[in-house]
Amino acid sequence: MSATATLVIMRHGKADPSSPSGRDRDRPLLPHGVENTILCAAALERMFDASIRIVSSEYVRARQTAETMLKTWHRKSSELIVDKTFNSDAPIDPMIDALRGYLDQPTIIVSHMPQVAEMVEIITASTTSFLFKPGAFAVIDLENIARLRGSISTFLTPSTIRRVLQAHEAR
Repeated sequence: MSATATLVIMRHGKADPSSPSGRDRDRPLLPHGVENTILCAAALERMFDASIRIVSSEYVRARQTAETMLKTWHRKSSELIVDKTFNSDAPIDPMIDALRGYLDQPTIIVSHMPQVAEMVEIITASTTSFLFKPGAFAVIDLENIARLRGSISTFLTPSTIRRVLQAHEAR
């Protein structure tokens, strides 16, 4: 494992407020959530040259977010791992412990609020609370893998990406 690593922590896309089963874990992405995920996937693909591993919660909305990203990318060497450690109802400490096993290559964790915010706060040793809107992601440059410490190099939401693209098109 290298001395440094890149980790992306992402909240799943915008999901339906309910599911046919009535269970929270079965809520699917809304069409708007899929569109925003495609937008974020395109931005993330431009940020990384190497293959990217996506680790997703078992919940439908997180899995659909991860699967949509993989379908959007033009690279074939990315992989998806579904890991219940990152489920919405899971405690934060096992999530932090599990992260270490995924840092041998750039990795995107797709999970839920408040866990995504808590992971970023712990890794960056921040006293600031982060609000991850659906589809938002933080790119963290880990300077110390052993201590799981790093800093945010990029924080984007789908609406920010859309505004940047619109401003670029207007030129």
